[in-house]
Amino acid sequence: MMGWDDLDVITFDPRRPKHARMQEILDLPPKTARRVELVARLETEFSRLYSRYRQKADRAKGRTYSNYAVTDRERKYAAIAGVLCIQRGVTPRQVLEYWHEHIKHFSGKASGMTVPGLAFLSSVANIDTVACSVVPDPTAPGGARVVKAEVLTKPKAGNSFSDTSGLDVRLRPGLEAAGFPTQEYNDRYLLTVQKNAIAIGAGRDIFIAKGPLRDMSRWAATNLYGG
Repeated sequence: MMGWDDLDVITFDPRRPKHARMQEILDLPPKTARRVELVARLETEFSRLYSRYRQKADRAKGRTYSNYAVTDRERKYAAIAGVLCIQRGVTPRQVLEYWHEHIKHFSGKASGMTVPGLAFLSSVANIDTVACSVVPDPTAPGGARVVKAEVLTKPKAGNSFSDTSGLDVRLRPGLEAAGFPTQEYNDRYLLTVQKNAIAIGAGRDIFIAKGPLRDMSRWAATNLYGG
């Protein structure tokens, strides 16, 4: 049984007046002293919380003991994730709780990923997915309680370019984790990927010209829609 209360911290609480100031500092040039100092602080805080989460996740999977700690090589990912949390207005707890629940929906059999790794959490798309999918409870410490968006298990196969509400919430983060630069494509484009992938997954023989659209459609068909 996972407990989340000890991952609530005020540093990342978007309701704090200091949150807006931190966003301003993060908008400064990368080598500005104040920005470097803030990033180092966020790196340390995110590393501490992620290490605590991994120890709890390891025990929840049946290990009697876990001394997991973020390594020096991994700290760069913690820094990126911490900065993204501030910029997207989410907390580390929200990020960790969301992906702990949803990683199973798209990680794929080949990856074997059962908990989100730090490199995964440093992806813009994966932090943005949380920002678009959770609602903080104003009564919770650190604004950290999460109301999870329902995972779209039966996405729309249609392709109305005026309505992106049918976009499968697993698609963008799944493609991003697989190495596709989804930041270059808007939701309308991904709806086309989704439509193609569902058709392929259903066994239809459709022609897609060689390129990113075909590659992403085939990946989604195989990993999300049983193709």
